[in-house]
Amino acid sequence: PTIITNTYQVKRRNYDHKSMYFHLPKREHSTAQTMLRTVRPDKRFTEEEAHLLDLCLILHAEHGGGNNSACACRVLSSSLTDTYSALASAVGSLKGPRHGGANLKVT
Repeated sequence: PTIITNTYQVKRRNYDHKSMYFHLPKREHSTAQTMLRTVRPDKRFTEEEAHLLDLCLILHAEHGGGNNSACACRVLSSSLTDTYSALASAVGSLKGPRHGGANLKVT
């Protein structure tokens, strides 16, 4: 979650021309709680928001287990490449129009 939320802060600075802010994650928080806490200036979120984000992350990651992004990540991982390259291939495959470009429709 830290890489994702820090990337969001860099996007805010470089593309939105807004200030960056960084909050340290809390060890006792889930991934969703950490993401919500660290992307908000006031660090506040509800448990309902955290639960909903958890569900969205699970559904997006699993997606039936057979989508091309999961396949791309598994194929690259099986070649013993580094984790970052495997994840980059998975994220890159989400962009393609044959995947549906679903992530481009999220605002």
